[in-house]
Amino acid sequence: MYIRKYSLRFICVFFALILFLFIFIVKLILIQVFQSEHLSALADKQHKHTIEIEPIRGSIYDRNLRPLAFNIPVYSLWANPKSMTKEDKQKAVQVLSPLLHLEPSFLRRRLNKKKYFVWLQRKLNKKTVDSIKAEKVHGLGFRKESKRYYPNGKLAAHIIGFAGTDNKGLEGLELFYNYELEGKKGYRQILRDARQRDLMLEGSLLPPRNGFNLVLTIDETIQYLAEKALEESFKKYKAKSASIIVMNPRTGEILALANRPTYDLSTASSSQFNERTNRAISFFYEPGSVFKIVTASAALEEEQFVESDIIYCEKGKYRVGNHILHDHRPHGKLTFQEVFEVSSNIGVTKIAQKLGPDIIYKYGRRFRFGMLTGINLKGEVKGVFKHPSRWSKTSIGAIPIGHE
Repeated sequence: MYIRKYSLRFICVFFALILFLFIFIVKLILIQVFQSEHLSALADKQHKHTIEIEPIRGSIYDRNLRPLAFNIPVYSLWANPKSMTKEDKQKAVQVLSPLLHLEPSFLRRRLNKKKYFVWLQRKLNKKTVDSIKAEKVHGLGFRKESKRYYPNGKLAAHIIGFAGTDNKGLEGLELFYNYELEGKKGYRQILRDARQRDLMLEGSLLPPRNGFNLVLTIDETIQYLAEKALEESFKKYKAKSASIIVMNPRTGEILALANRPTYDLSTASSSQFNERTNRAISFFYEPGSVFKIVTASAALEEEQFVESDIIYCEKGKYRVGNHILHDHRPHGKLTFQEVFEVSSNIGVTKIAQKLGPDIIYKYGRRFRFGMLTGINLKGEVKGVFKHPSRWSKTSIGAIPIGHE
């Protein structure tokens, strides 16, 4: 009877061991055959830590190689929540909250993530970095990065634009030439032990390609003087907005371009949309009497007039369709040259009437009215220059003098 009892127990234990052995064999087969690639990749990921190496963003210079934008070295704070104890996290919150001006709840959420790497704050100044290092909080680390610096604050803000936290251009030339300026990231692979501690052994290295520098046609001195004059007029007349462009007429090079209102490039993230709007290229305006040069060029080029021809300017009043055209002061007989010297609306209109709408339009297009200039800035509008088929009876008295 006892023999039978012990035999039954022995058989049960034996089959239980066989069952467990079978389960272990199946599990090992699953691991070795079906999960081997996944587990190998996971182990590789745990022991090989890839770090991005940030390229140096290219600098921006004026025509005399005076720096308008360049990068300076800074440090960014990160944490490894998986390596931190509850006490480490609590200490980190107490230390970092006042130094980084962050809410404790935000820091707790970041530190409670089940990750080996989380950003806590980017682009810190040296004083803050030294204060954090002095606290010696386990699980925190710093990564060397770079930050865009604009030495002149507001100067040429609408030309230069600005780059964001990740050194990507967001406005102006920083955006237009972002591909050339930002360069290409590099990578470095660091080996780690089972506790995620860096072994200071490099697995592989791909160096970064730094960005190209950009040299502008802008002259910093002319830009400063233009902005100073613009600011004075903007305040004097209490204007809603203002723009100024200084160009070399021989080459077409832009020597200065500015708008009001404006913003400080160092605090661009807190600026308003209307402050960042480049009105000099994003809005269009009637050229006014500047367009009379087009009419004069058309008349001389088509050999319809010579400089000595006499034009009667109707003593300051002239009917065009159902509209009475005026000069700023009455004129009688003027030579072709004098018409443009005194900027007579009536004289220019009479010249345009002889030329006809098609010729005025042809020369307006040759001067690229109603067309994009192709300036290296985003947001340019081409303006409006109506085809003669859309002219009204009064257009011949408006368009040749720079209106409609």
